[in-house]
Amino acid sequence: MKKKYIYFFVLIILVTILNSSCTNNQAINKSPEFTLVVIDNEPESDDTTTKIDFKSQLIKSFEKLSKKNDISSEYVHLHSKNKNKAFFYLHKSITELLIKKTKVLFIYNFSEELNGVSTELIKTLSEQYPQTTIITNLFSEDFQSNIVSTVCNVDYAGISLGYLTAYYIDRQNAKEIPLSRSRTNPESLMSDLYDNEEKDNSIKSNDIKIAFFDNSETTKTSWYDPFIKGVTGYNELYLKNNIKVERFELSKRFSFEQVSKIAQNAIKNGVEYFVISADYHSEDLLKICKDRRIKVIGTDLDFYFHYPFYQELVVISGIKDIEKIFTDIFANIIEGNELPKVIKADSENNYVTVSEIHSFNFEMTEKIRNEIKNISQ
Repeated sequence: MKKKYIYFFVLIILVTILNSSCTNNQAINKSPEFTLVVIDNEPESDDTTTKIDFKSQLIKSFEKLSKKNDISSEYVHLHSKNKNKAFFYLHKSITELLIKKTKVLFIYNFSEELNGVSTELIKTLSEQYPQTTIITNLFSEDFQSNIVSTVCNVDYAGISLGYLTAYYIDRQNAKEIPLSRSRTNPESLMSDLYDNEEKDNSIKSNDIKIAFFDNSETTKTSWYDPFIKGVTGYNELYLKNNIKVERFELSKRFSFEQVSKIAQNAIKNGVEYFVISADYHSEDLLKICKDRRIKVIGTDLDFYFHYPFYQELVVISGIKDIEKIFTDIFANIIEGNELPKVIKADSENNYVTVSEIHSFNFEMTEKIRNEIKNISQ
């Protein structure tokens, strides 16, 4: 009699497990299968759960949104140092993924050297698998209709970043102004400062130097040109020529010692601010800034929140909101909406923005907005 009860309970448990498994499989089958392929020319040596850079945030956002939307997903990192053999290796690897019935394929290339190879690869795959939607950070006029390009434009945000950096530096410099002048209202201070500049030579200052650290080999949209335009526009607007920017390109293959030597030499030459756009070496540069008390302007991520240990150094950041981009893409696919051939990630749709100026009494007035707008035209 006891054996019968035992068999009965075992049967109930097995049926429950089977039903649960079927339910889960049905849920997965109803959801589109998403695969993210990141292409680079280096093996993935860092743990993406702890590393902080734009590529790692892209991966984290993809995995987070897949889980949130109950979508079966997979992340694959592919790398090839041999440009001549890269196409065949990448094609074989991605074809194996597409055979698994991947419905939506994200291909993000982070290697300048493999830019052309990746573009040709995407064209070939789109023709071989016309039912698969391919979303990429690359663009070509020859792309088929099943390819969606996410094109990042940092021009306006970069100009804003440059202008506001110069604004901040000028305000910091203006602390030597006699106390009788207003320090509470940014516009009245600026008016007081520049209207009387010719009458008071003590207001003029020595050069303020900014070091702009960029990647030497990447497909990532550079903030450098618009940043320079913003700083130059500010200088011209207020008849200033004391804020100088020098660019330093860092290879991702550089060691900490190599990066440190370049950064320390810049500091010896009077640099007081670092713009960190070399994401392979962000943490290396931040360590140096912490040691030497150098102020930081961040790019791609809001450095103030992503690097809490260095918060007191961060002035402002230009931000590419990859999670917002992916959130909108996921939502449109799940809802069955047709995606445009090109998704413009820029300031107009708030995919690319500028953070507040941290630890600083600042208000974005209409006057400042208009000045930035005029510089950007």
